[in-house]
Amino acid sequence: MNVAQATRAGRDNVIKGVVTSVGSTTSADGGSGVTLTATPDGRMTGATANTKSIGNVHNARLQFAGADAGEPVDAEGYPTDFEAANYFVR
Repeated sequence: MNVAQATRAGRDNVIKGVVTSVGSTTSADGGSGVTLTATPDGRMTGATANTKSIGNVHNARLQFAGADAGEPVDAEGYPTDFEAANYFVR
């Protein structure tokens, strides 16, 4: 994801960019740098590749939002806000 700075009300350090998936691996034993400490609960299942997205760390949560059909977008086609239920935690 090539990113650029974006602004959203009530948020600091918001980024925007187009997510492009080139493949991924995840390991519960930390083999790829990811350690799972809890069973994934399905959040962020709607994340799709090649979608205009925004991201932000807010209240210790990494949040992303994609420009999904029916969601409000700005003049450039990026989401205007984050969904409270879509986040990652460390």
